[in-house]
Amino acid sequence: MVNQHPDPDTTRTGVWLLTNTEKIFNTCRLPKAGADVLATRNPASEHAQDVMPMLHDFMYTVRVCEDDRTPLPVQIIEDRIRAVVLDVVKRIEAGERAVPVGVLTSDNRDRWAENHQHLLSLSPANASTFHAINEYIMALSLDHYTAMPSHYPTLTSLSSSQSSHTSVPTLDSDAEVHAHLHKTRSPPGARNRWFDKSPTISLERNTRAGAMGEHAPIHMRSALWRKAPGPQLRFFYPFPSTFYTDLSIPSYSP
Repeated sequence: MVNQHPDPDTTRTGVWLLTNTEKIFNTCRLPKAGADVLATRNPASEHAQDVMPMLHDFMYTVRVCEDDRTPLPVQIIEDRIRAVVLDVVKRIEAGERAVPVGVLTSDNRDRWAENHQHLLSLSPANASTFHAINEYIMALSLDHYTAMPSHYPTLTSLSSSQSSHTSVPTLDSDAEVHAHLHKTRSPPGARNRWFDKSPTISLERNTRAGAMGEHAPIHMRSALWRKAPGPQLRFFYPFPSTFYTDLSIPSYSP
């Protein structure tokens, strides 16, 4: 006991947090017709030490832990994430555009369940990719923009004029904070998110970081629940008749 405060290990205060925190990692909400399910956590999975960075809707996998869950050195993690960013920039400059599959997770749950099954049926690689997404520690949304208040113009291109500090709200101003709180979980067009993942850390161009995620792992006692309203943002995205047959995710684990 220090300063008249009991050691955390000697009190039951906060136990609910300790037991629930671990449940939000390495899992994902899975769309099913009529009732969704929760992906079973598998600590032995080959993906259990990885996070899923997203940038411009491109999705990657980055190893951040040893097999025993010991975090890798910060510099190694930073280098790997930086490699992801540089690769995305290179792909965009070459004219490549990602298929925004994550947008489908913001749709009506039954519609997403139907589209999810269709994607699985297209390619074994898709099934492997979805399986990996379910087991990643979490998602990391690297947003190429700064969240803008509603009365500001929306700029989304890689070379947008947001590079000019005069076009964005001042960091820590009321306008900047409010815009972040409202839009980190409801980004423009539901882009660069995987709403079924729990949790997601978002990082904006101005260094503002936030968090969002599917709450089911800690608010539901069962892995099966009746249909909930779904993500906070409802966005209709027509499913194309022809889709990517390979949703493989590049890995950066040198």
